[in-house]
Amino acid sequence: MELGKKTLIAGLGLFLLGGFSVYLVMAEKSDPARGTVTSQSAIAQQATATPEISSADIASQQTAGLAEEATHESFIAAAEARREQQMANKAEEDRLAKLRKEKSNTVECKFWKQQQERQTSSTAAKIAANIDEHCVIAQDRLSSDSNSSVISG
Repeated sequence: MELGKKTLIAGLGLFLLGGFSVYLVMAEKSDPARGTVTSQSAIAQQATATPEISSADIASQQTAGLAEEATHESFIAAAEARREQQMANKAEEDRLAKLRKEKSNTVECKFWKQQQERQTSSTAAKIAANIDEHCVIAQDRLSSDSNSSVISG
């Protein structure tokens, strides 16, 4: 029993040590302030070690480091904006689908669809207009109008 406790404690210690080392490695990579300070101090050491490097070269290296951070931040911001736009589009599609279903389940729509089955040639246009009015939501009517104008134009 004593051996089991020691093994358990040793395993737990190794687990915590491994987790802590992973945390330290990831913290160094994800900490922009720490990385910027390190790169600036490295640039400063390089500038003092070799007198051929001008201050313009140091500034360009610092700008490159900042540009790399800016592109990463802009990529993250763009990805977040795309995600939000996709969520908004999906919510709008769900809302329109719900409206279409409600509109097609109304009494008026069912009545005019039933009349369409019994239509004659003289009442076909009137029934089609009533079906369009009572069964199709305004959003779909607008999009079908714009599609028909593009096709005919």
